[in-house]
Amino acid sequence: MYSTSTRMRAESSEQLAQQTLAIPTSVRPPMTKETFLEILDTDIAKHIFSQPKINKALTSFTPEQKAALLHFNGITDNSEVEASNDMMHLFAAFHEKNAEDVAEYLAKGVSTGVRLDYGLPLYSEANSSGEDIYVCAVKVMLGGHASKDLEIEDKGTQKYVQNSFQIRELLKNASNKQPIQPTPGALEYILEKSTTYRDSNNNPVIVFIPGVIDIKDTPVTGLIEQALLKGANINDIGFFNVPGLVWSIIQGDTEAVSVFLNRGASINLEQADSFGNKSVTTWATATLNAAEDDQVYAERMLAILSQICPIDKAIDSANNLNKKPLDYLPQGYQHYKESLTIKPISVPSFQKH
Repeated sequence: MYSTSTRMRAESSEQLAQQTLAIPTSVRPPMTKETFLEILDTDIAKHIFSQPKINKALTSFTPEQKAALLHFNGITDNSEVEASNDMMHLFAAFHEKNAEDVAEYLAKGVSTGVRLDYGLPLYSEANSSGEDIYVCAVKVMLGGHASKDLEIEDKGTQKYVQNSFQIRELLKNASNKQPIQPTPGALEYILEKSTTYRDSNNNPVIVFIPGVIDIKDTPVTGLIEQALLKGANINDIGFFNVPGLVWSIIQGDTEAVSVFLNRGASINLEQADSFGNKSVTTWATATLNAAEDDQVYAERMLAILSQICPIDKAIDSANNLNKKPLDYLPQGYQHYKESLTIKPISVPSFQKH
């Protein structure tokens, strides 16, 4: 006899395979490149970018990326200067992983919804995650946890992850978690350039667009479809050599993960990522490890793992740190190991005669 969980998984897989997704259409016309960049010539942009800490964080940014940072945070020439300046200081504090400065601007009431130049908020209350959980997942993968400092040769990566758990707690407990809406037309401009645009981490659009969450009347699934319609390669890779599917997994976005799988995204990586992982499963287990205290998030991640583990051809392959994907499961989730790897089976349907 089939177990209830196995039967449900098989039925779910069958439904996913038969699902036909609606092709979305853009509701706003895209900005022209001239309009997209003209924000940089405004007094408010010049003031913001003249601030030493903000300027330092933008050292490697191109003009397009600087403009995207402002547009994703809804900053226009009519925006309130002090509030916009505070938002960009919170961005800079997170960019530098400066927990003291992060705490200062959160205490001033700046929203955790501040977005990076690729549209991902620092923290989303709806998703219980954002850029913060991505950085925490990297720290877990490297062997560090909330109270454990890392001593690794790559000092840049060490700085990147060192205060990640402290900053995540600050963001989770902040008083203001209001989502920030981008400037109309800016997101569409980026989608129009899905085959050529790169963010400040050299991610193509299909890689970072799964993180463009909390935008009114704009589901992430539609953004993924739009990028594909504009010619994006669903298995293209970006920062740390990971594909867009990883970002949907990290957000615990079950619907977006289904879209990726439905559209041919690969669980197994053609080339191992920067940590030697041969599949996206490691990112799911490392992220679950980083957020195991959040029950709702954990349930979403387990639902994702139940989809990808049975079809992961590298489930027993170790990465550069000699860790297999399921080795990153938190201690309290070790008992899921066996059930997660059960291969889906077809359940015959019976019709009444």
